[in-house]
Amino acid sequence: MSKLPQSPGGFASTIQLAPNSRRLPLLRAWFNQRGFLMLEVVVAIVIITVALLAIASMFVQATRSGISAEEYATAAYVAQETLEKLKAGRKFESTEYTVKRNNRDYKVIWSKTPDTDHAYAKGKLYKASVTVEWQNNGRTNSLELHTNLLEEIPQYPGI
Repeated sequence: MSKLPQSPGGFASTIQLAPNSRRLPLLRAWFNQRGFLMLEVVVAIVIITVALLAIASMFVQATRSGISAEEYATAAYVAQETLEKLKAGRKFESTEYTVKRNNRDYKVIWSKTPDTDHAYAKGKLYKASVTVEWQNNGRTNSLELHTNLLEEIPQYPGI
């Protein structure tokens, strides 16, 4: 048994070799290294760089997803706000207008059509639609909401 000297960290290494082994000088040279080869350092740097780039790209993608979710939430809020104004009977100057929220322009397009599917119902029933469009990185996104509006509530005697 050949005993190797202790390493600077305090660990001792022992190797059992067959008598008259020809690999003894090679093994001694390998275990007596006091540093790293340049190739080992380069490979370690490449591995760490690839891992860090993967983590950084995940952060970028998460940020993009967060911005997109915020834009959709804002568009839903603008569309719901427009539907509520239509329900309250507010008169708009045009069926299209632009709203600026969070430093972004949202184009609102609304329509109100008579509901012919329920023509037997008393009162004036309408289908209201609101479409909100906005630009993000040269791409047009849109969100559409629909509801029913009853403008004239029928009056029943005795109620």
